[in-house]
Formats: sequence, structure tokens, C-alpha cells
Amino acid sequence: MPFQARFSHGDGHPSAQAGINIAALLANCSAPLVIGVLTTCDAHTGWRYYYWFQAALWGATTVAIFIGYHPPKRHTDLDHLSLRQKISSINLTGCGLFTAGLALFTAGTGLSGGVYSWTNARTLATMIFGVVTLFTFEIQEWKRAKTGFLNHELFVVDGTMLFAFGLFYPILTQVLFTSDPLSIVVRSQAAWVPAIVSIVLWGYVGSRFRTVREPLIIGFILFTAGLVGLSTIQPGQSINAIAFSCLFGIGFGAALALIVTGVQLSTLRVLTATATACTTSSRAVAGAMFSAIYTAAFNTRLKKFLP
Repeated sequence: MPFQARFSHGDGHPSAQAGINIAALLANCSAPLVIGVLTTCDAHTGWRYYYWFQAALWGATTVAIFIGYHPPKRHTDLDHLSLRQKISSINLTGCGLFTAGLALFTAGTGLSGGVYSWTNARTLATMIFGVVTLFTFEIQEWKRAKTGFLNHELFVVDGTMLFAFGLFYPILTQVLFTSDPLSIVVRSQAAWVPAIVSIVLWGYVGSRFRTVREPLIIGFILFTAGLVGLSTIQPGQSINAIAFSCLFGIGFGAALALIVTGVQLSTLRVLTATATACTTSSRAVAGAMFSAIYTAAFNTRLKKFLP
């Protein structure tokens, strides 16, 4: 994504960002379909083959980048510093505290409602240590760190909303409509295919009217409406589930195309890669945290209503 930002002009930036994300959404469509087919053929080991294929694909990509990508050396204001001085300027303490706190918190949340209860000592101890570590990280960022690495405004909301759909919609489909793995995956395409189509429209609107604010507002309204609609689904409402999934996908297309665009356009060109990385990592952090929270909440409710 930073490469695209360096070679696209301001007016065409939303369209370029949309084009890149179309490739990601196509992968999001094809990968589950392949897994569904493999699982249908062999429910015990079929899905494992895809992970071996994925590992080989990532390995080949890594080797190809290492061998074939040799960009010219970039010169910065820090060229006079040694490697040790560069490393010492990084906020390693903050990185360590944040990683440890996030790992402990998500692990504790994952244990609750599943392996152990919320009041179990293993759950509470892990979560409390995680929260205390994250609180220490916040204090360190606020009072001690000269170069903080986390922008608190960059916790992207769409990450929390996306994982709500990704976690619950397959379960909803399996419980209410079909248990066939391939059919579950096909029904999920009701969100991703409209996202592919809509992302072209959102990119065009952003480029044509040279704005991301109003399209983002409309997109998040549709995004939220789709999730609210899915929360009302009852047995026998198969068409409703597909319709609300389409609405979710249309709104998600706006968030996927325009959030990163807004960040890149509002950042100095030399900091585009850093800003993009912060946005993407914040989305991943939000997804990791709320995936654990959603799973724990679901397991707790499941035990209560289906003992």
C-alpha cells in the first residue's frame, strides 16, 4: 500500500487504493471456497492441505522478494548513526510492554467462557496481569517515552466490526440454515462479492469528489446497518441473512478503500509507509482483542442457554 501511495496523485488516490483492495477481497473469496471444497472432500484432513499450500506460497513469495527486490538505497537524516544507535532510539520498552500486555489480555479473554470460567484464578490472573501491563505501557508512553510508537487515535473501528461478522456469520449459518462446509462458505460470499463491487464505486466517488469523509460516513452507516440486521435473524429467514450480509459488504467496501486513503493523504510523503503500517497494525490489534472478547462472550452465552 505505501508503494501505491508514492505513485498515485491525490485525485486518483482513492481509486488506486480501491484497486489494491480488490485483490485482497478476491483472495478473501477464493481461499474459503478452496477450504470448503477440500473439507467437503475430506472432513478430517482436507482443510489441512490448504494450510500447507499457504505455507509454501508464503515461503516462495519470501524467497522471490529476497532474490528479486533490490531497491536503491534510501538516504535519510539518520545515515550518520550506527546500527546500535538506531536500535537504541527505538522505544523497545514500550514495544515489549505493549506486546506482553496484549498477549496476556487476549489469552485471558480466550480462556474465559471456554476452557475456564470468568471467575477462575487462571483466567483472572492472566487478564489482570495483561491489563496492568497495558496500563504500565500507557504510563510509559505518556510520561517516559520520547518517541511513542502508538497513535491512540488509530484504533480502527472497522477491525472490530469486521471480525464480528467473520466470527459469528459462519456459526449463524451453520446453526440456522446449513451444515455443509461448502454451502456455508458460499453464503459468506454474499458479503465479499458486494464489497468487491462497491469498493470500485467508493473509490470512484472519492476520486471524483476529492473527499473521503462523506463516503466514509455513508459506508459506516451501511456497515452498521448490516450488522444490526444480522443480529435480528431468526430461523427461516435465510434471504434476510443474505440481504443483510450484502449490506454489510457494501459498507465494508467504503471502510476498506477510504480509511487508509485518508491517512495517507493527511500524512507527509516521507511518513506514508509509517502511517500506513500504523493503521494496518491498529486494525490487526483491534481484531485480535475483539476476536477474543467476542469468542468469550459467545461461549459464555452458549453455556447459559444451551447447557
